[in-house]
Amino acid sequence: MYQARLCLPILFVILHANAFSLQTSGVVLRNEEISSKPYIVDSFKAIAAKGFNWEHIFENHSASGKVAKQRLKADPDYIYSIYQNMTNAQIQSCVQRAWKSKEKIKIQSAAPGESRRIQYRGYDADTNYTIEFWQNEDSGFVETAYPIKVKKP
Repeated sequence: MYQARLCLPILFVILHANAFSLQTSGVVLRNEEISSKPYIVDSFKAIAAKGFNWEHIFENHSASGKVAKQRLKADPDYIYSIYQNMTNAQIQSCVQRAWKSKEKIKIQSAAPGESRRIQYRGYDADTNYTIEFWQNEDSGFVETAYPIKVKKP
């Protein structure tokens, strides 16, 4: 009986430490699903962003970006996908603030052997932009982030 009392606190500490290490890694896994790939649970908002593709975001969605300028010439409605009157540093801040309030919209299926992409939307109160994000599920990188025009009900 004495040995059982000693073992229970030690067992609790071991189980608690294992659960803590899984929670702090930013990935929520079930015991039977522990692997090197992140596991997305619908009740959670997202896998952690490992970074943002700033080059793509600035070229395609900044008013000074080369691709954005070309798209504007072809289609003036593309203006809704461009951050207006913002520097690259302001765009970064806006995107990072909106990322904190994001909600998952859908998962884009991929062909076999390719990564799936996760679509999110977040709101930045400082700029009043609703930002749409696309994150690569395998790498964790946010591939693009751009403002969208929100349809009012």
